[in-house]
Amino acid sequence: MAEAFQSYFVLIILFLIFTLIYLEVLRPSVSFLLAVLIFTITGILDTEHVLAGFSNSSIAVIILLIVVTAGLRKNYRLELIFDLVFKKSKTYRNFLIRMMAQVSILSAMINNTAVVALMTPYVYNYGRKNNIAPSKLLIPLSYATIMGGMITLIGTSTTLVLNGFITEAGLKELRFNDLILIGSAVTITGISFIIFLGYKLLPNHTDTLQNFSENKGNTLLKQG
Repeated sequence: MAEAFQSYFVLIILFLIFTLIYLEVLRPSVSFLLAVLIFTITGILDTEHVLAGFSNSSIAVIILLIVVTAGLRKNYRLELIFDLVFKKSKTYRNFLIRMMAQVSILSAMINNTAVVALMTPYVYNYGRKNNIAPSKLLIPLSYATIMGGMITLIGTSTTLVLNGFITEAGLKELRFNDLILIGSAVTITGISFIIFLGYKLLPNHTDTLQNFSENKGNTLLKQG
């Protein structure tokens, strides 16, 4: 009976966490940390398992990749390289095609979390310079990195962490190219859909930061 109650309790907490994330009440990181704390306090998770999750080698690799990416952006003018890559992109759809294709390939070679951290500032600034809503570029960027990351073992954090758990359990670990056929098919199909049809369905959300700056400037002018 107790085990059945625990199962229902876990499902309820997960449902509440995803609801909070969907309604944007809490950030995803805070929501999942809250869930871990609840499960630990109620005894569903013990401290040993919680600490073991944080000590997973695959998670450490992901964190290191993000740190390396931040260091590259800070110390090198990567925007100049991106300008050369995308200099022939004169229209929104042309940029979308080039960006999604190249980002998906890059995400297959290195972890897609690092690719997002690397590309987001450039893609965002490109949208601002060309009066394109950030949502019409950043959502395709996210999708391209997710799909490209499915092509190889190291492409996505999820697969890396899963492979770490598989290895710890003594099972046969995934090889680098085990996912290449399925991942490539999903990536090509997904990018084709967004380029030919999906881009029309993307929301046209305004730039919140830019609106804040404009409103702040207008308020200061009125006060002056």
